[in-house]
Order: sequence, then structure tokens, then C-alpha cells
Amino acid sequence: MTPTTPTGGSRPAGPCGEHREHIADLLASCDDYLRRIRRTLQGGHTSRHYVTEKAQALRNAASSLLAGCHDVEGWLRQCGDEIIEDWDGEPSITECELEAGHRGPHQAGSQRSPMGVATDAGRDLAGAAQAFSDHLDWLAPRGCLAPDVVDDMPQLARGLREVTHALSKATRALDALWTAPRDPGSSDEEELP
Repeated sequence: MTPTTPTGGSRPAGPCGEHREHIADLLASCDDYLRRIRRTLQGGHTSRHYVTEKAQALRNAASSLLAGCHDVEGWLRQCGDEIIEDWDGEPSITECELEAGHRGPHQAGSQRSPMGVATDAGRDLAGAAQAFSDHLDWLAPRGCLAPDVVDDMPQLARGLREVTHALSKATRALDALWTAPRDPGSSDEEELP
């Protein structure tokens, strides 16, 4: 039996559908960093700096894997019906990227919902905050008055500005999410946290 989408189209079997290879690549990246750390720890001449660097890379790869899983969830919820578009007189086949079971005509191209914008803004904020935290962690053991730490102050200030910018962007996205039109049958009380 071939699995089907909510609208009746067929999809490859498995929890990731046709995106299985995408998730497998992200998982392989995590596995690669884990193997590097394991080899170093078993090798006898362990460099704490190398292990720390690879542990951070592993965390970043794991974060990418999680983001990839969320992306696949979104992709699998898309309608996916084929649309024939006209590109300078040539027919081009694309897929409808609206949610499965949508009302109205099919649409190609990325249609960003307020939730999608808020999700991306949240990811950006998390990434900026994590990068800033990593920089502080790297500087902390050397002390605040070390000459090279003083030289890092402009970089820290830039990192803090990036976090502030990402927070403003996330706040705007959440404000837009709360003011987005609701389905006629939904209640505001059900959707508020």
C-alpha cells in the first residue's frame, strides 16, 4: 500500500517521506563529529581545545538536524499537487506549497505564514544567543583584563547587537502572529498560551 497525503496524493513510505536523504545527511554530520571526539579521547594525546571545538560543532550539527526535522514536518504538511506555470512561454511544473487541504487555488512559491516567519525568527534568535554565549564561554577562563580579551570587546558588542536585533525581529514576528487572521471556527482563547 502506498502512503497518501491528506489530499490523496502518494508519498514515499517512512516518517520522512521523500526527505529521508536530507535527514540522513544531517544525521551523518552529527555522527562524523561524534566519531572525531571519540577518536581523540581514545587516542591518548587529547587536546581539550580540539574536543571543545568538535563538541560545539556537534551541538551545531544536532541543532541543524532538529531544524531539518522541523522543516520536513512543514514540507510533509504541504499540499504538493502539481501546478503548471508559464515561464516565458515555456510550461514549468512545480508543486503547491500551501498546507494540505487548503481552500482556493493551488499556489507555487514560498508562502510564508506568520507561524513560519515566527519560527525562523526564533531560530535566528537562538543562534545569535548561542554564538554570543559561546564567545563568552571561550573568554571566561582567561579573565576580563587579559589583553586579548580587551581586544575581543568590539566582537562581543557586535554579538550583543546581533542578539538584540534577532530579539526585535522575533518580537515583531510574534506580534504579527497574534494579530494574524484566525479561521472562522477558531477561538482566540484556545490559541493564547
